[in-house]
Amino acid sequence: MIIVQVLEGLKVMHRNGFAHRDPKPQDIFVIEKELYFWVKLGDIGITKRILDNQTFLKTEVGTRGYLAPKVLGYVEEETS
Repeated sequence: MIIVQVLEGLKVMHRNGFAHRDPKPQDIFVIEKELYFWVKLGDIGITKRILDNQTFLKTEVGTRGYLAPKVLGYVEEETS
């Protein structure tokens, strides 16, 4: 249930043109745990706005163990 909520939160961010850039377990805050878990994402200080494919997410920003493979250079760019 918690993972689904985290992924939904990231999906909303991506749909609105934002990338979190440093999601990690310490950024998941359990707000309610009585009947159901309700979580919020935190640490959005290095969130980046993505505009019409003009912005590239290559800057190595965030917690090293949680950086995206693309940022670390493990995924090659597609050439059109």
